[in-house]
Amino acid sequence: MNTSIRTPIEKVRPGMVLAEPVFHPTTMQMLLSAGTPISHQNISLLLRSGVQTISVINFAPTKADGAAQTRQMPNMFKGGAPQANPGTGDYPGFGGMFKQEAAKGTPTVARALPRFSETRLEQVAKEVVTRNFQTIREVEAQFSYSAKIDFEKVDNCVQTTIREIILNKELLESLADLRIYDEYTYAHSANVMSFALLMGVTLGYNYEQLRTLGTGAMLHDVGKTLIPDFILHKPGKLTEAEFEVMRSHPDRGLKAIQSYKWAVPDVKAIVLHHHERFNGTGYPHGLKGRDIPEMARVVGLCDVYDALVAKRMYKAGIPPYQAYQIILNSMNVHFEARMVWAFQNFIVPYPKNCVVVLSSGDIAKVTQVNRDDPLRPVVEMENGQIVDLTKQGKLVVTDIYRPERHSEPAPLPFD
Repeated sequence: MNTSIRTPIEKVRPGMVLAEPVFHPTTMQMLLSAGTPISHQNISLLLRSGVQTISVINFAPTKADGAAQTRQMPNMFKGGAPQANPGTGDYPGFGGMFKQEAAKGTPTVARALPRFSETRLEQVAKEVVTRNFQTIREVEAQFSYSAKIDFEKVDNCVQTTIREIILNKELLESLADLRIYDEYTYAHSANVMSFALLMGVTLGYNYEQLRTLGTGAMLHDVGKTLIPDFILHKPGKLTEAEFEVMRSHPDRGLKAIQSYKWAVPDVKAIVLHHHERFNGTGYPHGLKGRDIPEMARVVGLCDVYDALVAKRMYKAGIPPYQAYQIILNSMNVHFEARMVWAFQNFIVPYPKNCVVVLSSGDIAKVTQVNRDDPLRPVVEMENGQIVDLTKQGKLVVTDIYRPERHSEPAPLPFD
């Protein structure tokens, strides 16, 4: 019987087959799907993306098979990984070596390992958001064909996430930095639930309140499963009539859950009122200020933030720093100041270890967040220089580095 084995990237070789999908460590975008045979191009992609390990199928080869695979192993996979400086944890010579490797056109695993290794905390955060995504996909798929919601599955997912946050206080920052980008309908609910729970912790919610908040956030868009697909997935702008149908999803969602005993008032309020706005311009009832139930205000803000940064069929997502600024500018207009404060407490436009593009054209890595001015972090340049952007006047971050906007096959400067 075939099993799977977790394999460090320096031991990966062409011909191996992925047992699990591989996600980008920062964006959570799926890079390779399960069942994909590994090629040289795949390995290059994983290196550039900073992937540390992958899960491959263990076919339990015979001795002859193993010998054949060893003979086929390319030279670039021979030898061990570089040793990090025991004092700093850094890998040596990360600046110029990338230009040399790009010129050669050959990815060298032993030399191109990510300089900044993924921490266990980041791995836990990634596992949390991936699990939540998969659970929502299963729950909504079941609801679409049976009209039944598997609350036990929802509740287990929510409580597991809460326990992870409580047991790992430092998880707050790592979890806030991760989003899933694939399959928007499901990913959106997973992202919103993560953000809502982080806001709930910041607001001082107790365990049962977090449990209720997480359930409502996870199911806040359940009414969209009752919207016709040609409207829900329309690649262009909706007509006025179609938009009215789309705006009916809170009411449809409430009807879908109202007969369940677990659907307590706050869960119902989240599903029905997450599109209400603090100044009364929202829907479906145009509620204003504190008339909007608090948990609906929490989820409403998280819903907008994720929708702003998400890539959709009909629009590109905007950079997180722009979405962050939009939320701040909406304080006491669309969102209560207290909610914006809670949002600011864990969401930052440029999180630690994020690779960014500066106004000078240089690419740098965020090493520290300036809480007093989150739009101007401390960054490390490719040459190793540490720069505090709060002290640099006109030098600012213009965007988050995206490999697809740059020529291939050049790797990230921090791979």
